[in-house]
Amino acid sequence: MKINNLIITALLGLALHAQSQSYNFSVSTGSYSDLLGSTSLNSGMTWDDPQFTIPLGFNFQYFNTTLDQIFIEDFGLGAELTTDTSESGVLPILIAYGADIIDRGYDFNVSAPTTGSLSNISYVLEGVSGSRILKIEWNNVGFYSELEEDRISSDFTNFQLWFYEGTNDLEIHFGPNSITQPVLSFDGETGAYIGLFSAYDFTNSILVENGIELSGDPSSPDVLSASTVMTNFLNGVIPNGTIYKFTRSTVGVTAISKEVEEVSIYPNPSADYFSITLGHKERNIQSVVILNSNGQTVKAFSNPAGIMNISDLTSGIYFVQVDTKSGSTTTKLIKK
Repeated sequence: MKINNLIITALLGLALHAQSQSYNFSVSTGSYSDLLGSTSLNSGMTWDDPQFTIPLGFNFQYFNTTLDQIFIEDFGLGAELTTDTSESGVLPILIAYGADIIDRGYDFNVSAPTTGSLSNISYVLEGVSGSRILKIEWNNVGFYSELEEDRISSDFTNFQLWFYEGTNDLEIHFGPNSITQPVLSFDGETGAYIGLFSAYDFTNSILVENGIELSGDPSSPDVLSASTVMTNFLNGVIPNGTIYKFTRSTVGVTAISKEVEEVSIYPNPSADYFSITLGHKERNIQSVVILNSNGQTVKAFSNPAGIMNISDLTSGIYFVQVDTKSGSTTTKLIKK
């Protein structure tokens, strides 16, 4: 296996005053093999925008969320995963292959899945306890727009998503493909989309915290900080045998004082007003800044006292940064 000289640290989060999680990214190449002895999720039925729950078989740390199962959700892509079947509230998401994929045997003339799948989605747990790998495979998948336009699926791709027990690393393995109509298959984009996000608000369709996404040359992509989902795409088809690895790392950030740790907002969620309480009430708040989900200041209060008016803000997720003489911290505020 050859490893390219590409290791990029992507730091995530808006205002971090505790321990933060990040991922190092690297690209390598290796042979691609279909999974053996795997459990099919679609069981021979055709699919579009599939919904499947996959048990990992072990606890896996994804950003700051511990999960023992992962959920392929019907967000309209086919390889977007999250941690809860509700698809509501704030959840992490992982987009392993952001293109509108579909079963190559799907029949647009009927309104429901049928037998005769040509694109199996399956998983297998391999290895010994403590160092197992959960592998998910999208085998011989087609593309929605190409199949809808031509009524025959000529373009296809193969890829796998691997979860590593113990290290909590992630890998995406790309296999054989043939994409001769990229404008159709990628819906006018330059290629597929890859993104990792620790917190996405499904209710309001916004990111709560910045994530990372890949862009540029699929053989050696750039890693970008992302404040919105699906803004930058790869430029071209990912070559057969390419492996994207996301290695989990921990970044230490200056610890905050006990007083700042005990900041609380009431009410939260709030419609018009809120107040702030410190654990040590004798210490004064010097300033309060409200940030939106992109980290931009939308409101500031100098020498604040009593209640703070946010009636002019639109509904959504915000971050309240509280500064005192002993330090500062940021906590989440939901505006109704």
